[in-house]
Amino acid sequence: MNIFERATKEKVRFDTAIGVLDTEALWDLPLKHKKKANLNSIAINLYKQLKDTPEIDFVDDESNNGNEELQLKFDIVKHIIEVKKKENAEAIRALKQKEQRRLISQIIAEKENEELKSASLEDLKAQLKALSS
Repeated sequence: MNIFERATKEKVRFDTAIGVLDTEALWDLPLKHKKKANLNSIAINLYKQLKDTPEIDFVDDESNNGNEELQLKFDIVKHIIEVKKKENAEAIRALKQKEQRRLISQIIAEKENEELKSASLEDLKAQLKALSS
């Protein structure tokens, strides 16, 4: 069972600065923010909780339940962070590509204008007449 199946089946909830959130709501949070709830602060908090939990006990299964839930929460937040980072990188790449296309189109238009400006008066009149008919 993947982490999101487990999260929905077990109704995993996350304590945040804005209250308790379900797994789906994490997708709406920013990666980082100085004042608002964010994925980075949630991940840091979960990581600290995982580090502070007692050693694993292989005899008493009940002691591991808290660790498993914390680890699941941490894995979910880490996964969402990675997906959002990839989406942000792709958006930046697409934006740069769009700007490059715009710049190339602008330069093409300038070169076409230069070519038109260098045409003789007779050629310009002939082109204008052809466009008018």
